[in-house]
Amino acid sequence: MALKSPDSWRLGCVGAMAATALALLAGLARADRSAAQGAPGYVLEKAGKHAEAALYYQRSLRGFREVWFQFWYSGDMSKAHPVARQLLDEYQARLAECLERAKADAALRARMEWLNEVWMAEYVDQELGGYKLSFAPRAEEAEKHGDFLLAEKLRQAAADYCRLVAAPYHERLAARLEGRQQRDEAGLHRKAAEDYQRQAAAHEALSRGDKLLARIPGLQGPAAPPDPRLLAGHYFKVYVAYHQRVLAVKGDAWLTGRTPEHVAAALTQSGLKHADESARLASTVVLANLGAKEALLAALADPSPSVRQAAATTLAGIRWADGWSACHRHADASVREAVQPLLAPAGTHVLSRTAVVVELLRGLEGGSAETRAFCQAALERITGEKRASAAAWREWWKGLGDPAPGLVRTGPDGAAVVDDAVDFGAWWQSGERSLQGRPNPLMAYPETGKVQWRGSLVVTRAGEYRFYVRNHGEQSPQAYNWKLGGDAGVIHFTTPSARLLVNGSPVLPNALDAIEDAKVNMRIDCSRPIKLEPGLHPLVLELDLKCARGGMWKGPSARLYWSSGHFLRQLVPADHLVHVQRASP
Repeated sequence: MALKSPDSWRLGCVGAMAATALALLAGLARADRSAAQGAPGYVLEKAGKHAEAALYYQRSLRGFREVWFQFWYSGDMSKAHPVARQLLDEYQARLAECLERAKADAALRARMEWLNEVWMAEYVDQELGGYKLSFAPRAEEAEKHGDFLLAEKLRQAAADYCRLVAAPYHERLAARLEGRQQRDEAGLHRKAAEDYQRQAAAHEALSRGDKLLARIPGLQGPAAPPDPRLLAGHYFKVYVAYHQRVLAVKGDAWLTGRTPEHVAAALTQSGLKHADESARLASTVVLANLGAKEALLAALADPSPSVRQAAATTLAGIRWADGWSACHRHADASVREAVQPLLAPAGTHVLSRTAVVVELLRGLEGGSAETRAFCQAALERITGEKRASAAAWREWWKGLGDPAPGLVRTGPDGAAVVDDAVDFGAWWQSGERSLQGRPNPLMAYPETGKVQWRGSLVVTRAGEYRFYVRNHGEQSPQAYNWKLGGDAGVIHFTTPSARLLVNGSPVLPNALDAIEDAKVNMRIDCSRPIKLEPGLHPLVLELDLKCARGGMWKGPSARLYWSSGHFLRQLVPADHLVHVQRASP
């Protein structure tokens, strides 16, 4: 039986949405029911905190309108169930009432709009639409375990999400900013919208490839027949089937019985040699996600420019001198261009290129003759220095303090570990059943204590920067209780548990700008704009551990973001974080 079109299975959840809307609407009619349904806005309103309640109602409205209904109904609210439309009307009425009671002036409304924009960016971009709509991470994990039938449908859904939700969100925001004459920021959102359109096309291409890879014996072949629930064409059944597979993972094996190592071998032997370009492209992307670097070198010889480009882009983004060297000497100019940004001269800020220099030093000491020649030329170009041997280059680098990529994390046990980036505790990473098979190392610490990250932030362009830390917040002494029909619970509103210092000055917590999701005890603290010049800036991040363990939504969280006039909010990437291993002479 053929799977239905994306529209068919997307609209297949209308009944479930309607039931949810009915429950929520009933909750809004009764205060206690609202609390029981997890409506922090009403709890705040009941406590007389009308400005804070308005933030929640505004966020709920935008989440429904710009994500859920945009995805399920392609933005056409006339297709939504009448109860769902009534729900929005009720939220709108409560928002207006709270704004009036808070006597919200222009400044307060502007602050609310900005804070909700931070939350929408977290929801749309960083969390990829939230718990139920995050198709891309699910597709990637299914592919790693050879479940290409499921991955095909999830890639189709990811393409729909990019086109129906993410790209329109950035386009609408760009239009509003242009109306305020904020053209530079609007331009960043226009570029983001264009990037999501490209991502949609890429997901569609991978979907076609996954469909072909599912027919390769040894992957989704006869030994691992498709789950019959996937053939019903109903999105919710695909979703449930996926999660049942995730929860059934034993060690590193999927229900298909295919380990990532098995999948990598099969794709290297068969996928990269497939007659269809889409299958080879999908194989290349999966091998990249599996970290199969040698297979990516083989993909550089593919007859398709798109496959070669996918391999080159991945090789340029990982620290591997042999891969950089192979791209640099490739006959295809687009492959060579992928690594050119790595080789740009550093000028007076050579430590800002630490991630690249450290890998070139490694390649110079142990790579092939071709790699060593490439590393020598690259080091001379980047640093403006000349050294005759690998040992001489190493001594020169040690004289600068022997810098290395990443921040040093020290936990309550005193042990020091280097993290490439501070990115722990997203919903797909948390809990014992993490989606990506990527355990959250903070879960290994005691429930109380302190974690610290120390190092330097690499700034390459002068400007104003903001910093954001998503964390689980320390539970406030004040909690709101409800009791209904014998059930009891607590909604926790949190206090800051993260402190951030840049250049020795505290920038977080910032009493004015923070948002939180009381339902899951999560918050994002936002700094004020800070002027930074190019170079290295000492950075210290501290996190108080006061969060229970276990469950998908529990456990410590620490994610460090930044934004500037040069780029939209993003996780601070690994190549912008450095630590010096010893004091320079």
